[in-house]
Amino acid sequence: MNEVSGIGESNHDLAKPGWVRKWLAPLMVLALMSPLHATAQQSEPQEASTSQKQNDPSSAPPTQGRAKFSGPDSVDRQLEEDAKPGQPLFQPDFLQSYFDLKGNLKEKTGLNFGVDYSGVYLWASESLNHGQAGGGMVRLYGTWDLVGRNSENTGTFIYKVEHRHGYGSIPAADLGFDLGYVGLFNPPFSDQRWRVTNLYWKHRLLEGRFVLMGGFLDATDYVDIYALGSPWLHFSNLVFSTGSASISLPNDAALGFATGVFITDQLYILGGLTDTNSDPTDPFQGFDTFFGDHEYFKSLEVGLTTSRERAYFDNLHVTLWHVDRREQAQVEAGWGTAFSFTLWANDTWLPFVRGGGRQARRWPVATVSGHRLRISEGCRPRSSGSGV
Repeated sequence: MNEVSGIGESNHDLAKPGWVRKWLAPLMVLALMSPLHATAQQSEPQEASTSQKQNDPSSAPPTQGRAKFSGPDSVDRQLEEDAKPGQPLFQPDFLQSYFDLKGNLKEKTGLNFGVDYSGVYLWASESLNHGQAGGGMVRLYGTWDLVGRNSENTGTFIYKVEHRHGYGSIPAADLGFDLGYVGLFNPPFSDQRWRVTNLYWKHRLLEGRFVLMGGFLDATDYVDIYALGSPWLHFSNLVFSTGSASISLPNDAALGFATGVFITDQLYILGGLTDTNSDPTDPFQGFDTFFGDHEYFKSLEVGLTTSRERAYFDNLHVTLWHVDRREQAQVEAGWGTAFSFTLWANDTWLPFVRGGGRQARRWPVATVSGHRLRISEGCRPRSSGSGV
């Protein structure tokens, strides 16, 4: 989800269709055709329809004891939300066949996938220049349980590919600067075009109490998680997102690993280490920067909850983080803390108290020239954010 280091002008060319042709197309073909081939080979009659099994709790794979170490926009949680019954505004009949196909594919092969499109338009009565902005994105995402399917100890391949594009003169993510506000609205709605957000392996052990993730990660999927952190569904201002705008998060598709464990049913520890020089438009260069530059973002979180099943809603945690100095970007090292308290009251209200602070000698200050964003170095020894 993070776009702070990728808005406007980037250190890398954002229009790189070459890598899409070279590896994205074969990857998607492999992810889709292999389970389809396996499905075609299975011709046993089904005891019940997919829709009937989806409504039968006893037929669902066990998930109650799984550690919920993922944010609202993580792939597995998004698919979980998509599968919940609801009342759509309209649903053509042909879509039921599509949902049945998805259900059968997941049951027989472990592959679950989704696609969605989001758009946003913002307008201001007064501004420095444009006064209006918009953007949209299409997201292709999925999970593939390849180890221990229908058990608590699963090994899962997870991917998310997006196309982010602006409407009009500037994308929605740049409007804050156009208004003279040194902050971000709707940070994911940029004009980066094709990009990778997730491409990693997730393994659960100890009956779902322990989780290990490795590959190209989105740090907002596991750092300072809370239920209202999605800019697609909740607050559009970055201050109300991960870290209360006080954490120097790496960009998406950051090569690294993260792990979490429930020590008891109420106490957990979660941490990770990722590359700070990632580029989601060219993710595989992360091997060079991860092993060559040795500039990392590290985090450690300790949290309390009422139960593993409600860790996403009833949660009190403190997050410690540190980021190394980035030589090429000329950004100094920094560290800080963030805290969060949420309580799902009567399964209706979700009050929260969140905040964070950081310590660094120098901090990149954003300035705007026309519709392009430039980052320059300024002195800012401390910063903090909070939300209630």
